[in-house]
Amino acid sequence: MSAHQESATSEQETAEADDFVEDLVDLDAARRSPAYRAVLGRHLLASLRLDAGLTQQEVADRRGVSQGAVRQAETRDIAKMQVGLLLEQMRAIGHDVDVEWFIEVLAANAPARAAQAN
Repeated sequence: MSAHQESATSEQETAEADDFVEDLVDLDAARRSPAYRAVLGRHLLASLRLDAGLTQQEVADRRGVSQGAVRQAETRDIAKMQVGLLLEQMRAIGHDVDVEWFIEVLAANAPARAAQAN
């Protein structure tokens, strides 16, 4: 099987799995749930790091911090993380974050977060 065929097969399997899951649960409601956001927020940085093929120690070396500090950042709820720390961690992983875009996204979501807090 060629790489193109493998990719198409993988995409089809992913789409079928997504359809199966959508039949089981209301994904929009699940994505709005605090539990979903907490799990996503606690695994996003680790997932990005692993996708980049980096170890916690390599990210720590890039940031100039201990491996424990990287582990702590990866397990912290991303919604409660300081913006500077989040940007620093993402840049160390290799993601060039446009700060202006990031601030716009935060500002656009601020009313939603305030409403959820009430």
